[in-house]
Formats: sequence, C-alpha cells, structure tokens
Amino acid sequence: MRQVTLKLSAAGLACAYLCAPLVHAQSPETIVIISAPPVSAGPASGQSLRLSGDALTDLPYGRLDEALAATTSFSLFRRLPSQVANPTIQGASLRGIGPNGAGRAAVLLDGAPLNDPFGNWVNWAALAPGSISSVSLQEGARPISGGPGSLSGLISVETAQTEKGLRLQAGVDTLEGVDASFVHGARLGKTDIITFANGGRREGYILVPERQRGPADVNAASYEVAGGVKVARTLRGAWRGAAMLRGFSERRDNGLDGARNDTQGFDGSLRITGGGADISVYGQVRRFSSLFTATDETRTTTRPVLDQFQVPSYAVGTRLTYETRWSKRHETTLIGQLDWRSGETNERFRNLGDGFTRIRTAGGQQLSGGFGVAHKMDVSQTLAVDAAVRLDVLTSRNGMRRETDIASGAILRDDIFDNRTDTVPSGTLGLRYQPLPAWTAKLRGYTGSRQPSLNEYFRPFRVGNDITEANAELDIETLRGLDASLRYEPFAGQFIEISLFHDWLRDVVGNLTVSGAPGGFIAPCGFVPGNGSCRQRGNIERARARGGQVRAGAAFNTRGSLSLSYRYTDSRITNASTTLAGQRFAQVPRHQGALQGRWDMTDALQLSLILRGQTRQFEDDLNLRALNGFVALDTAVKWDITASTALRLTGTNLANSEIEAGRSASGIITRGLPRVVRLSVESRF
Repeated sequence: MRQVTLKLSAAGLACAYLCAPLVHAQSPETIVIISAPPVSAGPASGQSLRLSGDALTDLPYGRLDEALAATTSFSLFRRLPSQVANPTIQGASLRGIGPNGAGRAAVLLDGAPLNDPFGNWVNWAALAPGSISSVSLQEGARPISGGPGSLSGLISVETAQTEKGLRLQAGVDTLEGVDASFVHGARLGKTDIITFANGGRREGYILVPERQRGPADVNAASYEVAGGVKVARTLRGAWRGAAMLRGFSERRDNGLDGARNDTQGFDGSLRITGGGADISVYGQVRRFSSLFTATDETRTTTRPVLDQFQVPSYAVGTRLTYETRWSKRHETTLIGQLDWRSGETNERFRNLGDGFTRIRTAGGQQLSGGFGVAHKMDVSQTLAVDAAVRLDVLTSRNGMRRETDIASGAILRDDIFDNRTDTVPSGTLGLRYQPLPAWTAKLRGYTGSRQPSLNEYFRPFRVGNDITEANAELDIETLRGLDASLRYEPFAGQFIEISLFHDWLRDVVGNLTVSGAPGGFIAPCGFVPGNGSCRQRGNIERARARGGQVRAGAAFNTRGSLSLSYRYTDSRITNASTTLAGQRFAQVPRHQGALQGRWDMTDALQLSLILRGQTRQFEDDLNLRALNGFVALDTAVKWDITASTALRLTGTNLANSEIEAGRSASGIITRGLPRVVRLSVESRF
C-alpha cells in the first residue's frame, strides 16, 4: 500500500479537511493520506483521509462534526452544528446521500460503533477533542470494513494508545459559553492509563431571525459533560489490549419556550489487536427524552404537543478482522460482525389544549450478522486490484405500537408487527493505477445497504407545527455505485485531484409529505395546525446521487499555503411513478466549496483563514421551501506563549451571514450559527 506522508502544523489541520494537507518543513504534526481503510489490508482503490487529531482544538471549529463539515463531503441533516442541533438530526452522511436525518455513514470509535442504537445519530459533544489521535474519513459505501450501516461511507475515530502528562484547555465565547477539558496519561509498567473529560454550557442564540421571532422564541442553550477512562496494555509480543469506559450527559433547549431534550449515555468496549487480528466487543446504553412544543401564529405562546419522556435503547456487538499477507503481492482479510439493538419510545401525545390525553409505547429489536472476505493483489509496481464480498442477515423482531387513553385506560391501538429477515449481499471491485510517481488514478465499484433505524420505524417527531410520523413497514435501503479519481502531484505540497461518483439508490427513506388540508385531522399525523404540515417516513423507490469534486493546493514556502475545494452534488428522486420524480433531496446543496489560506507569521504565531459557501438547498421533499445559499468566513489565530502554553483566538461566520438551516410550512426560518468568537488557552504539563 503506497503512503504519502505530509507534514502540517497544528493550525493548518483545516487545510487537511478541505483539500488534503500541504507540506510545511518545520511542522511537528504528521498527517497521512492513505489509499485504504484503517482496518485490515483494505482495498487498493477508493479515497481515504487519515488525519491527526492532536490539532483539533486549533481549528475555528471546536467540535469534530464542524471540522469534518469543512471537507465539503460530510454533513449533518441541517446546517446546524451539534452544539445547537437536536441530537436526532446529528446523523452523519457523505456525498449528499440522505433525504432525512438518519445517519448513512458508519462512525466507529476504536473499532466500536458511535452511532446511537435507537436512531443512528451521533452525540458529537461526547467526544473530547484532546483524546482523539486520528480520524479517517472514507467516501462511498464501505460494506466490508463498515458493515451494512456504511451506505455513504465510514468515519473511524481512534483515541490515543499512549499519552503522557496532563493537557488542560479552557475557553469562553460570545454565545455566553464556557468550556473546559482535560486529558491525562500515565504509564505503569506495560500499562497505559488515559483519563479524559470535557464539559461546557452555552446560552446560545435565538434560532429565528429577529424579523420573524416572537415572545415564544428563546435561546437554543446547551449544557454538556462527558468523560471516560482508557486502559491499554501490551500483552505478549505484538499483541495489545485496550478497554474503555465512557459516559456523557447533555441537555438542550430547542429554541421554543418549553421545548427541550436530554440524553445520557454509557459505552464500554474491549479491543485486542496483534498477529493480523483485530477483535472488539462493545456495549451501549442510552436514555433520551424530548418535549416538543407548538406555537400560535403570532409566536406569542406555546403548548406541549408531544412528550417523549422515556426513550431507552441498548446495543451489544462484536467485530473480528483477520488480515494475512501470504505473498509479496497478495493480502487477504476476513471480517465478521454481530450486533443486537433494542429500543422503544414512551410518549404522551394529543394535547388539544387541556393536557395530554393519550400515551404511546412503540419499539422493537434488531439483530444483524455478517461475514466478508477481501483480497488485494499488487499486479505490478504500477497496478493494484482489490475485490471483496460480504453477506449480511438483517432482522427486525418484536415490533409493537400500543396507544392508550390516559383518562380511561382504554387501549385504542395495539399493533404487533411481523418479524422480518433480509439477506443482503454486498461487495466492491476496484483498481489503482500509478503509471508515473506524480500520477495516480483510481476506479471503484461498490454496493451497500442500510437497515432503517428503530427511530425511523417507531418514533414520530415535530419541528414546531410540522409533524413527521414513523413507519414500521419500511424496507431496507440498497445502493450501487461507481467512483473514480485522478490525482497529479508533481511536487510535495502541490497537487490537483479530480474525482467523480454516481450512486443508484433503491428504497432510500425520506420524510414524505402526506396530502391533506392543515387545520384538521390528517392520517397518520392526527390533528395538524393550520400553519403546519404532515409527513411520514417512507421508501423512495428509486433515486440517484451523482457529482464530482476538485481539490487543489500549493505550499508557497515553509510558512504559507493556499488550498481550494469544490464539490458538485446532484441528488434527486428518479422514480417516474411518483409525483416526486425529478425532485432534489432535502438539505443537499448543488454547489459547495471552501478556500483556505495559512500563514506562519512567526515561529510562535500562526494564522488560518477559511472562506466557505454553499448554494441554495430545499427543506422539503416537494422542493417548495428553498433555503438560500451563504458565504461565511472563519479564522483561527494561535500564539505559542511558551513551549507548553498556547493562546487561541478563533472566529466562525465573522461577517455574521444569515445561514438558513430550516424553513417551516408557514415560512419561519431556522438560523445556523451566527458570528461566534472564542478565546481559549491550553497548557501541557
């Protein structure tokens, strides 16, 4: 496997996310661009970035999801970062594949899933930036290394195996926010013990623009705390074991008076590596609750409309990877996976003005297992070929939905859903051709699948007066795709890369509008306010996502660099038998890009500027609610006061552009982050 090792100082990591890193001869941090996933031998084809996480706190973006968004590939469902977004729309997707909030990229932490067992979203606030040693982002379906959940790609986060000393960080920002974190590492013989924690609170901002807001609109505040411990030990020879326990708690006010959500979670994992094997087992426990409120047309008062007071979920699973190189030219990898998930929603609903009158319990279990084999062959010094196949069995069991009248106790609905089993094959076939050292061409074909989450099957939700119902009859999503890239790198730090992709999707799940006049009852949503809408999750029979990307960069000297990233994405419904034919996916812009410059003014003072933008996108499946495009400027300044202490001043959206993240049926806009300036200090001991 060919590796190109590029060196980049901490403040320049943003460039790595935008276009791949540029060379700076005096830089201490190392970022590796590799052509294969971080697990096993991996394919020779396809695109992958493996990024050092040591510099995440130097970016204008204080969280991993915001930093990844600068790749112009990664996205959450709306233009809202995790510090203000409801957890249920924090599912990660790549390449514009995702017409609803469910994550279509698998996210792993030390080989164990980070995706929520109930809704497949990720609680990004639970990741302490200082505890991350590397992040790998891979586009396109990754059925072999990522499993059936990696429909649009795989994101692998690795924490430090060894850490010595104490790292402290604290900051304040203009959203009346304060935050702090620490990472401490100690070595006892052959054992490394790493403890980490982070927490903070933000008063936030009002999500609705001033011209539209009323007394019912309040700040989207957040309160978070997370921490954990990791114990790693050398066992025998090259074998090494690592165990980790981590927990987090977060509370958010959702921008309307009384609307809020709370999440608590605990994760545990054990991983053993050595001799070509990578074995991990994991467990997850989640507790989620969410209270939705609706407002009148003048946005003066609110009333509770849906109280999801208890949404527990659990997951356990195991993954096994075994890699063997049985000749100079051949590598084979075997992969096995088994996962069990369980969850339910308990909620009070139907409040017509005198309090909730009904209670609902809905949920089920999922069991999935798969086995795959991958093989890579170096045909010659210039040509490598890879192929992989995998078979997964996906089951849904014990699905139920029961609704009861609170006053009388009468059962109004009692549904038991049939158990379901789907057997899904998947695979990849690709090649990498490097006729000259400066030129590299890659081509890959792949298939993938995704089982809808328990959240999509069973949990309805509201955004203001817009209602979205669950659907227990959803089918499995499947995908077939192609991608190709050509990279020219005549000198280290100077390159241009062009890539293209085309994905064909079947039965992708979207939030589909149900016809009916608001201001009355619309099945299956029940009563829909006059300024609201009714949607239900449903399968879109056929759709496609296609596009391309251009990345270019140049290092002018040891102190300066400039990079450009542009992506075109056309994701739309192609099923001619529906009125939605030709409509674009919700929340996917056609054009997006970023221009990044970096200047090391002195050995101790570094400056990064990022200019990013997107064209307009749509809020809904009917493409009736357009969200305007935007351009935003972000900056980061780092001053190394001493060898162990650094001061950082960062700013996002410095021009205070209005970033439209959502639009209701009545035209009320949800704003993305306004101007935020943050001052922080970090010390190492």
